[in-house]
Amino acid sequence: MKIKRVKPAVLQVTLQAHELAALSSAVRWIINGAAGEFPEESVRQLKKILDNYETESRSLTGKHKIKKAPVQASH
Repeated sequence: MKIKRVKPAVLQVTLQAHELAALSSAVRWIINGAAGEFPEESVRQLKKILDNYETESRSLTGKHKIKKAPVQASH
């Protein structure tokens, strides 16, 4: 994952295909009512994506820096 600030309120995000697939899978699971268990491999991938996001967001400077959102884990 790479994050680049294009304008103060516009970011350009570059993802690998598996990162986009993991995010899409999580969104699909959530909008379908979060029924059943979320696959452990997907959880692992999402944790890695979140780590990458936090690393990239730290590289953005100034008053428009991305704030870390709280995450609640169900596992």
